[in-house]
Amino acid sequence: MFVFVIRHGQSRGNVKDRENHPFLPEVRDYEDKDPSLTELGRKQADLAGRRLSGIDFDAILTGPLHRHLETAYGVVRHQKRNKTVEIISDLTEAGDAGYGGIPMEIVQPLFPGMEIIPCPDPSPTGGPGVIPECDDEPVAFRLRGRRLVNYIRERFSDDANILLITSCTFGGGILMPALLGLTDRDIDTGKFFVFNNTAISMVHIKEDGRGTAAFVNDVTHLTLPESENIEGYPFPYIGYPAAGGDN
Repeated sequence: MFVFVIRHGQSRGNVKDRENHPFLPEVRDYEDKDPSLTELGRKQADLAGRRLSGIDFDAILTGPLHRHLETAYGVVRHQKRNKTVEIISDLTEAGDAGYGGIPMEIVQPLFPGMEIIPCPDPSPTGGPGVIPECDDEPVAFRLRGRRLVNYIRERFSDDANILLITSCTFGGGILMPALLGLTDRDIDTGKFFVFNNTAISMVHIKEDGRGTAAFVNDVTHLTLPESENIEGYPFPYIGYPAAGGDN
């Protein structure tokens, strides 16, 4: 199984000068909690979609945040077959686990041609984003990452291509270590994966359940000249990046 992980594009929450990055009036009431992508962020999502257009994804799973869905839209528009994204609440950012996202009746019309399947309650990964008995402690976040990985392994076949769209802290600090089977000790000693906006990472999960990072935090699609063919551009082998980085 090949699991691709993408961080969302640049959002209004990622920039200090938010006034110069307009948002859609339909989601004005949700901006403080659920900022949308900037113009640059939407371009990043489109470039990521072009880069991934040669991969036929069996499933595209996204967090419930507006910036997740906008990024998913950039990918789906370049997919030849799969135009459906499924919201999985556990893919939300680490600190937003109790927030379910903008209501579907507002979000769905914003993304014509993309079918959005809302996350059922309870989540198919085993429950709500917050684990009640753990509250917001790090152990809760790690448990959320592990049950998400278990869900993916149980649901999809060994030859599947899966795309996960998430945020930086959960994606780099929780999801990637869980996909690779790292222990809490590994994580505590610095195994944090740095994710830039629309960075693409890929983990190959073998039949024995072990995960190997083929590449991490690849942003080649953001640095190539527009005249170059981004579709099908080869992904490099990068391996583990240095620990640390901004959220």
